[in-house]
Amino acid sequence: MLITKFGLIDKLQAATIEESVQKLEESGRTLIVRPTGFGKTYISMQIAKNYKHLYFITPRVNIINTIPDDYGDILNSLVSYKLSTYQNLAIKHAMTDDELLEYFEDCGCTNDESTIFIFDEAHMLPADKISQVVYKLFTMFPNSHYLGLTATPFRTDGRDVGSIFNHNQISKYSISNAIDDGLFDKLNYILGYFDIPLDIVDDLNLINKSILEHANSTLNIKRLPNKILGKYFDKIQLNTAKDILKKYLIDDETKLCNHTSYHKIFIFFSNINNMEKMYDKYMDIFSDIFPSYTINGVMISSKHSDDNNVWDDICYHHNENNNPNTIDLVFSVNMLNMSVHTDELTAVILSRSTESDNLYLQEIGRVFSITSVNPPIIFDFMGDGNYTRAVRNKKLEKNQFYDNNRMDVFAELEQSGNINIYDELKGFDEIKRLRQIEESIEVSWLEASIAYVLQGKISVEEAAKICNSDVDYLNTIIQIKKYEWGNNIPDIHKV
Repeated sequence: MLITKFGLIDKLQAATIEESVQKLEESGRTLIVRPTGFGKTYISMQIAKNYKHLYFITPRVNIINTIPDDYGDILNSLVSYKLSTYQNLAIKHAMTDDELLEYFEDCGCTNDESTIFIFDEAHMLPADKISQVVYKLFTMFPNSHYLGLTATPFRTDGRDVGSIFNHNQISKYSISNAIDDGLFDKLNYILGYFDIPLDIVDDLNLINKSILEHANSTLNIKRLPNKILGKYFDKIQLNTAKDILKKYLIDDETKLCNHTSYHKIFIFFSNINNMEKMYDKYMDIFSDIFPSYTINGVMISSKHSDDNNVWDDICYHHNENNNPNTIDLVFSVNMLNMSVHTDELTAVILSRSTESDNLYLQEIGRVFSITSVNPPIIFDFMGDGNYTRAVRNKKLEKNQFYDNNRMDVFAELEQSGNINIYDELKGFDEIKRLRQIEESIEVSWLEASIAYVLQGKISVEEAAKICNSDVDYLNTIIQIKKYEWGNNIPDIHKV
């Protein structure tokens, strides 16, 4: 079966390369949208062989460290190449045009078809400082070629990734397509919950009613529980979560994984503080579930693990053959959600409510790998799956459709029978009550704040504080929404 998968991925990658090269020759820019585990970095390097000069941008330094090892022959065949990060690119927004041009020319970039700029995780491009540099690149090197790579071009803030590449995107190939073709197994999605004291939920309902007192407004912000719940994380218990994990990881009659002698599990949190509060609790319950196993835990964040050896050891090198009866728990906020390729991953645990479509799809995308011996498994203890389906149903009722976001991904998986959903809520309403606030919101907090500005209820400056956004950028979005909505401004009501 594995040989068949490798043969299929070779065929699909070859078709993607051929289509991308053709579109680059036609327009100079193209965007590759392919699911996690498809081999987008490999595809981009094969395309880069057609050029003399390469400038490659990625979010993670660890990826820069691995590319020369994996693709050294290709890089060394080029006249020049530069591997950089988005952080490094953003810093250059303060350069003058002459300084910026000199920098890129010193990196070997030329204003002709012999130079290609490759943007890994291209959904990051619309960010303010990064986009300023990129659009200057288009002016300075209009004849160079530009290739973007992403699992989804959709952004929560509404900024358009496709327009950067003149909407020149290669044909769609989704996670569901990959499952249909036999590249991945069906996604197993377990809906669970933490043991949340009811007084916490009552507090959340009270907080929701006064969330915008500073703006003298009744506007309700979607994803409020994620922002507030953090201070209660020390009260949360994992008794029910432990029972659910045991049921699907180790119990003979219900386990979903194909082996139980080794597990590598990613656990995602909304912030470092919550991660630190939950670290010992997760370590304890896994020690209870697997009493004869060695339990290793590592927190991957800018605060905890700058050591690349720790990163590589936990994320890449452990496996069943050399670490029997071992559990590797890898705790992270956002450093494992993209540009990380790891085999032998048993499951992902969602211990955060995730608003960003990109981030959510990246988190669940970690479990897809053609070399894994286990089917993809997600343990959702924060109701993200229920939230996704509820919001999607609301949008369907209103005939609102979005392309390539989480609602469409779930809809496609469900309609094609490519997801097995295991509902372990069992009538308990803690997590359901926690989500009632969010599911009743009919527009995003960004759209809601813009609606309040257009209705004269709050100022642009107040809206910018609510959205944690730049005033100038928000003014631009307001003008766009004003044009889109016309006189039909959404009716924002108190929950």
